[in-house]
Amino acid sequence: AAEEPLPAWLQALAARAAVRERLAKAFPDEGNRALFLRALAVVAPRRTVSMAALAAHLGVPPRRLPGLVATGQEVVNVDGYAVLQVKRPSMDVTLNEALLRQQFGVTDDG
Repeated sequence: AAEEPLPAWLQALAARAAVRERLAKAFPDEGNRALFLRALAVVAPRRTVSMAALAAHLGVPPRRLPGLVATGQEVVNVDGYAVLQVKRPSMDVTLNEALLRQQFGVTDDG
């Protein structure tokens, strides 16, 4: 299946210099960087997604996700804000999209 393009707001977010820098530092591998952005695109409209469902959406083994999400938290959880969280023990992934946009000044049209 062809990958869906990222939503416009997420493309705008990824294009921000500060975000690009943080992404490159956290994910030297471009494939993992793209996978993390796709993960955000999956979680955003749903707010909360189980690790298993997220893995299925992304077509990757579930064991790859905890590390990916933990690294991604370093990118988006700026100044101690809990933008991206993993609930325990359920291992549900939650994303506060409004806070993420606010932190990096991203609107619907970029």
